[in-house]
Amino acid sequence: MTDGKVQECRNGCGRKIFVSDRSGRWLPYDIGTDNKHDCPNFQQKSTTDFNRNKKMYGGPTEQNQVQTDVANLVGDVAVMKEQIKELQYTLNGLGKTIAEQSFKPASELETEEVPDESTN
Repeated sequence: MTDGKVQECRNGCGRKIFVSDRSGRWLPYDIGTDNKHDCPNFQQKSTTDFNRNKKMYGGPTEQNQVQTDVANLVGDVAVMKEQIKELQYTLNGLGKTIAEQSFKPASELETEEVPDESTN
């Protein structure tokens, strides 16, 4: 049974594996045996490797940060477009209501009596 996509081992041993979370965490399994893949080329990473790489590569680059900022802005613009559409829909509905109330036929308008100034 394969739960994940079949791929070649990333450590370069040449075996075909798939990754599954059947044991509660994602682990590689051999295709032929369906047993956990114990790669002969696997080398345990130590914290010194992590610290060395952190010093060498640092955190996110300025370009990555700009790309992230642009992606966030694009997402914000998409949300704003939806909000604008909702406002337009609401305003169109209000406009129709106002138009219906404002333009009544002459027969429905109330008339006021204007006093005749000539009788004073």
